[in-house]
Amino acid sequence: MSEERLVQELTVVCEWAKTKQVGFKWLTHIGHWRRPEIVVVFETEQQKAQALSNGWSNAFIEAAEFACETVKGEAKSFRFESEQACQQYSGGNWPKHLQKQPLH
Repeated sequence: MSEERLVQELTVVCEWAKTKQVGFKWLTHIGHWRRPEIVVVFETEQQKAQALSNGWSNAFIEAAEFACETVKGEAKSFRFESEQACQQYSGGNWPKHLQKQPLH
């Protein structure tokens, strides 16, 4: 098992998520592939809030956890972000933004 395999599995989750929630844009992971922090990115804060309140996030977490288990890993945590917040707080610089503690 490897980082590459985790990326493949999470790509499947990402493509599924794009069809299920308006505003979902992309995902990534931070840290070691055996225990990654999954970062879920929406276009706007409003779309993020809607996904968190309508139950979509539960289905997403379940799918991402299954992807991690497939490669004999376990998600450390999930972080929900937005392009809007990155632009507002970090000038669109994702590496800088992801180093910060979530503000929202």
